[in-house]
Amino acid sequence: MRDPREEVPPHLKAELRRWSEKAHEVEARESLLPLAEAFEEWKAGRLGSLDLSRQMRACMSGLLARLNGKYRSNLYEYQVAKAVVDGILDRGEMSAEALECLAPALAVYEGMRASRQKRDTEAPANLI
Repeated sequence: MRDPREEVPPHLKAELRRWSEKAHEVEARESLLPLAEAFEEWKAGRLGSLDLSRQMRACMSGLLARLNGKYRSNLYEYQVAKAVVDGILDRGEMSAEALECLAPALAVYEGMRASRQKRDTEAPANLI
């Protein structure tokens, strides 16, 4: 296992950047689908131009702005690990070297997810 304090080799950093870009593309596409539907409604005359404009503005300042902030940095290991744990990327498609590099971040995000799931499934003590 690579020491997380070591610099990521350039070829591996490039691979992780590509995975980060893929995750960003997948999430952006999902965020834009409602807007695409709104455009279809607008073209069919079932949605007014002002309503479409409001939806466009909301999309650009909401979900897409959040995504751009999420993927703006070069912390590819964390972006990719989070996308894997969230089911956006498939770890089975990644190289063994990339997965080894991601192992510490994956462990963190998987631990966070397990804790959240445990918390969400346990009944609060005051309701028992």
